[in-house]
Amino acid sequence: MAFAAISYKVQPGHEDEIAEIFSAENFRRADSPVLRDDDGAEVGRLQATALFIQDDLMVRVIQYQGDMAAIGRHMAGQRGVHEAERKLAPFLAASRDTDTAEGFKQHFRNSLMAKVDERVIEDRPANLAVLRYRVKPGYAKEIGEAFRNIVRDARPQVAGPDGKPALRVLGIGLFVKDDAMIRVVQYEGEFEDVANYMANRPMRTDIEEKLAPYMADDHRPPRNPEEFLDRFHKATMRRISQLTVDTLPAG
Repeated sequence: MAFAAISYKVQPGHEDEIAEIFSAENFRRADSPVLRDDDGAEVGRLQATALFIQDDLMVRVIQYQGDMAAIGRHMAGQRGVHEAERKLAPFLAASRDTDTAEGFKQHFRNSLMAKVDERVIEDRPANLAVLRYRVKPGYAKEIGEAFRNIVRDARPQVAGPDGKPALRVLGIGLFVKDDAMIRVVQYEGEFEDVANYMANRPMRTDIEEKLAPYMADDHRPPRNPEEFLDRFHKATMRRISQLTVDTLPAG
């Protein structure tokens, strides 16, 4: 299992209209989760897709197995994707050519965010959340190194009152493009437990200090868990859709 992320620049102030385009009632799902090469052989599968938006940025997160290069080809052939692209066009920050399969595949390649860190603890679909942070452009490699040098929990989880896990973090991904850094979190449980886990984990201060030189707007590390939680909630992007393998056609 792996994550990929695609970014779109949109005009701010149209979150509700864009959410309506991708609602369950309006968006035509993929015909199949199977990814194929040019000869029709199976080279992977989609496991989940989710769409997030905040201000001028929209992000599509894709969870998949197999050949990432096949994702653009697969999506370019989906009628529902092209219908959504036409409806989305008035809300984009800049026009783009996605009417043809080749145009869409080129746009897909150009819009891919650089994956600088990824960790999969359990390989199965679950809830997805995305946090967005503004960074100084040109430091994707350094941001990735900052995360790779952190000592992490073997199995990130939070116990409930009965001692059983109330939260399980199943996977994380970190992506950078231009001035945007997004953190993908895949989890089982309540999202607020994700926030509290991140606010109180021992390595939080170390992570924030290592990231500080690359953050925009003279960012300084949060002084305490409460300040971290405030920033966490402000960074949380609105999820406007999520489809998992359970809601995609079988083949």
